[in-house]
Amino acid sequence: MKILVLLATLFSLSINAAEWKLELEEDGYRYKLFSDAESSIVFEQTVSGIPKITRVQNHEHLEIIVLNMGDAGTHCVTLIQNAFVYDKKNKKFLGEFPFQRISQSNSASKCGVERVIWKYHKNKIEISDKNTGKNYTVDF
Repeated sequence: MKILVLLATLFSLSINAAEWKLELEEDGYRYKLFSDAESSIVFEQTVSGIPKITRVQNHEHLEIIVLNMGDAGTHCVTLIQNAFVYDKKNKKFLGEFPFQRISQSNSASKCGVERVIWKYHKNKIEISDKNTGKNYTVDF
């Protein structure tokens, strides 16, 4: 039964992720994330690597599109994951936010990489990124 649930979850995530696409803009450094002509957002790539959609999470009328943005750092290389919050009901993006920072080092504590905390509430998401000292609130 657990395997069936896992397969169903993976199948639904892959269907949702397939709806979103990334396209390099003509300027060569900005990307467009889109699902159709009405739903798109352009963002700048600020770390090395090519962004890749890793998963889509559904929360009521929101979709959280998670991207591997690339790696940052030299001594303590860290994978940067950002998320784009999309309001399906109003067909608009609510912004780009830090999702996770994953140390590629054997000792993440030596690198000082902290988890990004996402707290989901009825009408908002609170995001706390101790790596940058910034807090975000996404109202919907």
